[in-house]
Parts: sequence; C-alpha cells; structure tokens
Amino acid sequence: MVRFCFLLLVALAQLTGVALALDSSSGRGLEIATQARDRGRGFGDSQAIIKMTLLNRSMVIFDEPRDVAGTAFLSFTHRSKDDDQWLYLPALKRV
Repeated sequence: MVRFCFLLLVALAQLTGVALALDSSSGRGLEIATQARDRGRGFGDSQAIIKMTLLNRSMVIFDEPRDVAGTAFLSFTHRSKDDDQWLYLPALKRV
C-alpha cells in the first residue's frame, strides 16, 4: 500500500509539472506571436542621392578551393565588340 501511494504521489507530481509547463509555454507562445506581429509594423521608405560608376573591367581571384587558389580571371568589356578575357593559371604560370 505504501508503494502504491508513493507511485501515485510521484505520478501526480509529474502531471502537475507538465500542466505548469504547458501553462507557461502557452503564455510564451502568445508573447512570441505578438512580438512577431508588432515587428512587421512601422516600415517606412527612404531616399538617397548616389553616384554609380560602371566599370568596363572586372577581375576575380580565387582563394578556394586549394587546387585552384591563385587562379585569376580578368574581363574587359567593349561596347561594340566582344569582350576581352584573360585567365591566369598559377600552376602553368601562364595567361
């Protein structure tokens, strides 16, 4: 009988703990949902005056992966003809 009462007491304690956890987590869920809704408010717009400079050349140098590290690619863009492109291969030490 003592064993049964002890097991019943342990089961009730666990159920009470689960109920308390559910109450606190449901309140936290409502708090999270309210914060998420409120963060979506208050967006505005902005303006800026900027100067954009377009270059007719670009260069890419690869650092990774190791087997292509040091490889460089240079592209020079022309308005009326095909682009000039160069590829440097460090293993061959050639362009």
